[in-house]
Amino acid sequence: TNKELLFLHEQNELLLASESRYKSYFENASFPIFVLDPKRDVVLEMNKQAEEFLGYSKNEFIKIN
Repeated sequence: TNKELLFLHEQNELLLASESRYKSYFENASFPIFVLDPKRDVVLEMNKQAEEFLGYSKNEFIKIN
Protein backbone atom coordinates (compact mmCIF):
# COMPACT_ATOMS: atom_id res chain seq x y z
CA THR A 1 0.00 0.00 0.00
CA ASN A 2 1.01 3.64 -0.21
CA LYS A 3 1.53 3.91 3.56
CA GLU A 4 3.92 0.96 3.50
CA LEU A 5 5.84 2.40 0.56
CA LEU A 6 6.08 5.77 2.28
CA PHE A 7 7.32 4.09 5.47
CA LEU A 8 9.97 2.14 3.54
CA HIS A 9 11.05 5.27 1.72
CA GLU A 10 11.40 7.17 5.02
CA GLN A 11 13.38 4.31 6.55
CA ASN A 12 15.68 4.23 3.53
CA GLU A 13 16.27 7.98 3.83
CA LEU A 14 17.17 7.57 7.51
CA LEU A 15 19.55 4.75 6.68
CA LEU A 16 21.25 6.80 3.96
CA ALA A 17 21.66 9.75 6.35
CA SER A 18 23.15 7.45 9.00
CA GLU A 19 25.55 5.95 6.47
CA SER A 20 26.61 9.42 5.36
CA ARG A 21 27.34 10.48 8.97
CA TYR A 22 29.36 7.32 9.63
CA LYS A 23 31.35 7.80 6.44
CA SER A 24 32.10 11.40 7.37
CA TYR A 25 33.26 10.42 10.88
CA PHE A 26 35.41 7.65 9.42
CA GLU A 27 37.02 9.79 6.73
CA ASN A 28 37.53 12.91 8.88
CA ALA A 29 38.77 11.29 12.08
CA SER A 30 42.07 12.69 13.32
CA PHE A 31 43.37 9.20 14.12
CA PRO A 32 43.88 5.96 12.15
CA ILE A 33 40.85 3.70 11.85
CA PHE A 34 41.00 0.14 10.54
CA VAL A 35 38.00 -2.08 9.78
CA LEU A 36 39.01 -5.71 10.15
CA ASP A 37 37.49 -9.03 9.20
CA PRO A 38 38.22 -11.09 12.33
CA LYS A 39 37.47 -14.38 10.64
CA ARG A 40 40.09 -13.87 7.94
CA ASP A 41 42.43 -11.48 9.81
CA VAL A 42 42.42 -8.96 6.97
CA VAL A 43 41.88 -5.21 6.73
CA LEU A 44 38.67 -4.37 4.88
CA GLU A 45 38.83 -0.59 5.14
CA MET A 46 41.13 2.09 6.48
CA ASN A 47 40.94 5.87 6.53
CA LYS A 48 43.51 8.37 5.21
CA GLN A 49 45.10 8.73 8.65
CA ALA A 50 45.67 4.96 8.71
CA GLU A 51 47.29 5.16 5.28
CA GLU A 52 49.60 7.94 6.49
CA PHE A 53 50.39 5.99 9.68
CA LEU A 54 51.37 2.85 7.75
CA GLY A 55 52.88 4.57 4.74
CA TYR A 56 50.73 2.53 2.33
CA SER A 57 47.52 3.26 0.47
CA LYS A 58 44.57 1.03 1.24
CA ASN A 59 45.01 -0.84 -2.04
CA GLU A 60 48.74 -1.35 -1.46
CA PHE A 61 48.20 -2.57 2.09
CA ILE A 62 45.43 -4.97 1.10
CA LYS A 63 47.74 -6.55 -1.50
CA ILE A 64 50.46 -6.97 1.15
CA ASN A 65 47.99 -8.36 3.64
